[in-house]
Amino acid sequence: MTADSLPDDIEALKALVLAQFASLEAKNEELRAKTFQIEQLKAQLAKLKRMQFGRSSEKLDRAIEQLELLLEDLQEEEGQKAVEQPALATEEKQKPVRRPLPEYLPRETAVHVVKSRPIVTRFRVQ
Repeated sequence: MTADSLPDDIEALKALVLAQFASLEAKNEELRAKTFQIEQLKAQLAKLKRMQFGRSSEKLDRAIEQLELLLEDLQEEEGQKAVEQPALATEEKQKPVRRPLPEYLPRETAVHVVKSRPIVTRFRVQ
């Protein structure tokens, strides 16, 4: 979204901000629900593992395997969403806080070789 594509009307801008906020809240609520579900499954898995060592049962082994698979899938989904969200944040680059140093200032270039890989640094001469 660019500045040119935004509406000039204040009411339209307010509506756009509210829609974005509602969308963000819905995503956060979904994330909280998935996190809660993951925690529940972990607790249930721990309980089944305790029961498994109490007495041996193929039924418990299958239930544990199914819960582990479900937990893996949910954690993978959560990880993918976490990767997608920072990607959105990096798209919106902020302006640098400081201005660059003026070009008329004297500079000196130093080349450092580390394990046959040159590293070039520039710094201002004082």
